[in-house]
Amino acid sequence: QSALFIGTEATLLIENGELQINGDEIALDDVDAFTRQMTEFAEAIRAHRALVPSGRDALPTMAVLDAARRSAEVGNSVEIPRDLIR
Repeated sequence: QSALFIGTEATLLIENGELQINGDEIALDDVDAFTRQMTEFAEAIRAHRALVPSGRDALPTMAVLDAARRSAEVGNSVEIPRDLIR
């Protein structure tokens, strides 16, 4: 599987688990997403700081995903409250 993103300043290619920006390969660590999330969580607790990203940052995305699920269930469009999508 691959994905190609073309922007005004760069091209990003993700192919077979490899990442290239403007043709230059970018090294990715072998740590899975869950491990990175748990590491961030523990570091935030130790440093008495907010998580990056915070749960509030994820709220608009979750609102859209929830609306898409509800829309599929009812077979019609579903409105997302404006306060959830900023």
